[in-house]
Amino acid sequence: MMTTLIVLMMDFDQPPAASVLTDRVLATLAGATLVIAANLAGKRVFDRGGS
Repeated sequence: MMTTLIVLMMDFDQPPAASVLTDRVLATLAGATLVIAANLAGKRVFDRGGS
């Protein structure tokens, strides 16, 4: 949802360029990767400390 809003705000009066869409999709994937990595790291830390 955030990607769509950013593209609309950046190019409100023009159709979005392919480079902007590519940049936003890559930024979304990078953010998702960071969240998944942090989740896995946190799970390992808490699993190790809980036993």
